[in-house]
Amino acid sequence: PAEFAIIRAINDRIENFFDIGDYYKTLEYARECANLCVQYITNNAGNKNEAQAISIARQILAYTEAWNVKVRLMQKEYAELEKYLLGKVDSYKQAGFKQYLAYVYASLSELYSIKSDQPNAIRYFNNAHKTYRQVNDQFSCKQMWNSLGTDLYFTQLKDYRKALACYPTALNYHTPANEGDAVEKLN
Repeated sequence: PAEFAIIRAINDRIENFFDIGDYYKTLEYARECANLCVQYITNNAGNKNEAQAISIARQILAYTEAWNVKVRLMQKEYAELEKYLLGKVDSYKQAGFKQYLAYVYASLSELYSIKSDQPNAIRYFNNAHKTYRQVNDQFSCKQMWNSLGTDLYFTQLKDYRKALACYPTALNYHTPANEGDAVEKLN
C-alpha cells in the first residue's frame, strides 16, 4: 500500500539523518513516522491482508520511539523527553499498545536513573517489567534486570549487593530461540 511505502521511506530517512548528525531532522521524521505508524496500525487492525505490513509497521514504530529517546538522551533534553514519554504512556494505554507501553516505561526508568531520581527509576522499572511480562517479552525482562543492576545499583548507588542480586534474576529469563544466550544477556 502507498501509505506503508511512505512509512518505510521516512523510516530510512530517520537513520540517515541520525548518522549525519542532524538530530533536529531525526526527531522531526521520527515524530512523523510514529504518527503514520499508529494511524496505519489503527486503520488496518482488522484487515488480514495487511497483517505482515502491520507487523512491520509495529516494528518501525518501536524504532522511531527508540530514535526519539536516543537523540533526546544524547542531547540531555531530559525535560522534553520526560514530557514526551509521559504523554506516550496515556496514548499507548488507550490504544492498547502494551509492547510500546513497556518500552516507554523502560525509557522513563532509564531517564529517571540518569537524573538520579531513584524512586521514579525503580517505579518505572517495575511498570516496565510487569508490562514486558504481560506480553511475554523474555528478552526485554532480561535487559531490564541487567540495566537495573548495572545502571542504577552498581554505577549510581554503589550498592553492589543489590546489583549482584539483579543478575541471577536476569539469567532466569529464557528465550526459546536462543537458549545459549546466558552470557550475552548480561552484555
